[in-house]
Amino acid sequence: MVSHAAPVSAADRRPQRADHQHWPPVSHVMVHMFPKLRGAERGFAPFIASVTTLTLLLLTYFYGSARYWHSWGGNGNNSCQGGISQYGGNSGAPLRGATKHLTEVMLRRGIASRGDELRARVLVQKLLNGEGIHFGIVGGSISEGRGAEPLSNGFGPVISDWINKTFPSSKHTFHNGAIAGSQSSYMSLCVNNHVSPDADLVLVEYDINDAVARVSYENKDQPAFALLKEDWSFRAYERLIRKLLNLPKRPVVIQLAAFAFSWERFWFTREDNHGVVASLYGMPRLSFRSAVFDGVARGTLNTTDFMHDGVHPGNMGHQLIADLVTGYISTVEAGLHNRPLTEEEVALAKEPILPPLILDNYEHPVQNCLEKEAFRDLVMNGTKDGFEYLEEGHGKWGFIGTQPGDWVRFTLDTTVKLHVGQEGGLRAVMLMLSFLASYQHMGKAVVTCVSGCACHPGPFDGYWTLQASQLTRMELIVTESPVCELEIKILEETSSPDGEHKVKFMGIIVSEESWSPSETTVAHVDFSGPINYLTGPQAEGVPRD
Repeated sequence: MVSHAAPVSAADRRPQRADHQHWPPVSHVMVHMFPKLRGAERGFAPFIASVTTLTLLLLTYFYGSARYWHSWGGNGNNSCQGGISQYGGNSGAPLRGATKHLTEVMLRRGIASRGDELRARVLVQKLLNGEGIHFGIVGGSISEGRGAEPLSNGFGPVISDWINKTFPSSKHTFHNGAIAGSQSSYMSLCVNNHVSPDADLVLVEYDINDAVARVSYENKDQPAFALLKEDWSFRAYERLIRKLLNLPKRPVVIQLAAFAFSWERFWFTREDNHGVVASLYGMPRLSFRSAVFDGVARGTLNTTDFMHDGVHPGNMGHQLIADLVTGYISTVEAGLHNRPLTEEEVALAKEPILPPLILDNYEHPVQNCLEKEAFRDLVMNGTKDGFEYLEEGHGKWGFIGTQPGDWVRFTLDTTVKLHVGQEGGLRAVMLMLSFLASYQHMGKAVVTCVSGCACHPGPFDGYWTLQASQLTRMELIVTESPVCELEIKILEETSSPDGEHKVKFMGIIVSEESWSPSETTVAHVDFSGPINYLTGPQAEGVPRD
């Protein structure tokens, strides 16, 4: 057998004096506790040491066993069920079966920041009072439930089910406003279409998608840590958070950080950048990365057990993410058992939020996310030929054209109030046009500025080889104008193997900020001559929101 004992130093091999000052520590303590033993310490020292050591070992064993069963709910299955005094609760404050697979240590790691807990304590008190709450989610494909089979095993429905079972009320509601592939720059503009104004709890999951927007996978060795005012993605994220925090019921807004293990780098995420925003506004921050990364790195966890692919969690992964949220809520409940909610806390939870982290990065009071009826109303009578406003199932309305030469015109206001960089002169804004992409039937079209504003013609192709039909977006830089008229026209050529030409547009989004085309911090757009057209995330440095 290999011994793992520490090597003996030269000092340890020196002869020891036979008085109590050089006895083993337990004997030393016993002699001072019981002075009458002082004269007999030489003969009784080994006996005293043995008895004392055995007693201490037994006490440690029974104390540790009791603490283990108390922490884990008495079933020993590492399910984190039971009271956890470390979180401010007492022995009578159970965690109500808050976590199914997340261990106590993983939960402590995963709660990256508890925030000030003011709004969270108010929320949990409402739950304890039997009041109903509205729970919402914004984020990308992970929040949509991608990777879970079926989607009802996604972390959102799992959390909703737990709330209903743990705090029964017929008035609880849940809405998942996540959009696959979306970034916070989109949600900042369209959040009113995805989150109820009555929300009490909102989870925000954009740490993966916003990282993709800033740093390409090929450059994953370069950290995505650019906390600069020129960082359009970071500015948009803060505006999104501010809009959510300012909703009428002052909801609990939680930064829920997912993690893509295919990227390998611990820091290749927006989690740490976004954490600065969470800190400023006293928000809780829950980290899937922090909860599981240690186990993965040490080989005690295997990603194949909880990940569907390198980015999306499987059923087990969605359960672990849900455990983070339900575990956090239950630790807040434990704290309320130990220290009841005060009127002062309720008042503090309603106080106005602080000014923006980035100077003048205030949220825009008017939403320029023109979808559904608002999008339909952009088309004036007699300004379309061949395109019709139709619904093709699941409430997905849009203007559809099917033949080359079909056209439709939209008239909209592209002026904004938030200006970045130099003031005065010609200013540019970003438009995002939502259209359907599919592997069949789709054709090509071009977007042009007809009057009131300037832009370079923007061609796009609705055909792709991906075996799915999804909403996607093209980006178009235009000048500010109170009356900007755009035209979409279907082209003769098509990439679709079936030779068809279908085009479906479903919305237009106007950015919240404009910038000077001469600014060196953004892509140069020369409106005096041919205008540079940029599209997609590869257009580095161009504000998206």
